[in-house]
Amino acid sequence: MKIFRVTKYAEEKVAYGTNYFLKVCIGDGLYLHMRVHRHPNQDKYDFYALHETIKHNIATCVFTEGESNQMHSQQMESYARRAWSGANSFFAWALPQDDQITLINILHEKSVRVIRIFLATIDDGQAGSRAIAAKTVTSLHDRYSLGCYAYKADSYVSKYGIPTVSGCSPQNNASKFYSNEQAKTDFTNRLRYLLDHVNPHFGQRWRSLSHVIFSFQIENESQGHMSTFNVHWMCDINTRIRSLVNNGVLLSTGGDVDYGLSLRLENFQCSTIDLISLHDYTMDEDYSRRKFQEAIRLAQQYGKRVYVEEFGDRGDTQMAQALNIIRAAAHQQGLPWLVWQIVPNARSGDYEFFTNDRTAWTAFEHQAYWAQMSPSPFQWSEIWN
Repeated sequence: MKIFRVTKYAEEKVAYGTNYFLKVCIGDGLYLHMRVHRHPNQDKYDFYALHETIKHNIATCVFTEGESNQMHSQQMESYARRAWSGANSFFAWALPQDDQITLINILHEKSVRVIRIFLATIDDGQAGSRAIAAKTVTSLHDRYSLGCYAYKADSYVSKYGIPTVSGCSPQNNASKFYSNEQAKTDFTNRLRYLLDHVNPHFGQRWRSLSHVIFSFQIENESQGHMSTFNVHWMCDINTRIRSLVNNGVLLSTGGDVDYGLSLRLENFQCSTIDLISLHDYTMDEDYSRRKFQEAIRLAQQYGKRVYVEEFGDRGDTQMAQALNIIRAAAHQQGLPWLVWQIVPNARSGDYEFFTNDRTAWTAFEHQAYWAQMSPSPFQWSEIWN
């Protein structure tokens, strides 16, 4: 053959190395589709197989460009229909850039595809981060800064007279923020400002950085731990910013305080929301499985996708148990997940862990690997392509 050139490829991590699926041009507009295997931790490649089909009652491995493109699209669609794992790392934006890169590279080595951060403030380190080994879910605001924790109350609390409490106990009434039209305008302007920020390394506005940002969510656990609820607020604000978020970046809900509240019907019915985020810290596998099944049914009915965005427990052993229990329910349903949370210098006995928490970390490594092996009812082309 005069020409032997790889024009497209995809990779699949497996327990015994990496499989590569190659589209290979052999000249004259003809192509082969082959599979090659790389051994773990070494540059040794083995030919595995050629894709074969029957044309005109004759077996062949050679395809025209049109046939090849169709086959590649089908393969990519199948490839993207699998789950993935992720991690919340609330303060990752505040780490020095070298520490950010170390954290992301450690997670990348464990096949983690998504990191969720909360955008509490903007500084040069965060705005200009080059660390792109994983995509982010970026929460642009936190409901718990609206007086639920007095020590981190933001400017909306003083402007709109929102009462403050300590540790959300008792519940504080932040309804003024969610019902006041001026507050909605103020908040929308804040979101516009953030989305319009230009990353100096990529030269693009955050709102279109689809190669590093998986989704934005306007607020974490909107209206959580409140006795009143504005059912229109989430869709209203997402609709106001939908036209700003483009280039394949998605909008997700940011979850709620449990699975039941995360499944509010009005979020599924909102045309400007792409992803439904599920939060709960239960250890009940049967309950979780039922809620995951309910979430999938609603998502398929309303054209959404769902994933488990927060779960976990306090302490090394308890976190490992949460990873094993909730992972089992999520993998059975093909749902991606993000554990809460992975941070360097994790506090002992809290909802966080790192590599030195050996029981939790071992469970995390194991479950993160198997997440990508779970067929999903949804296509995640933003993650896998």
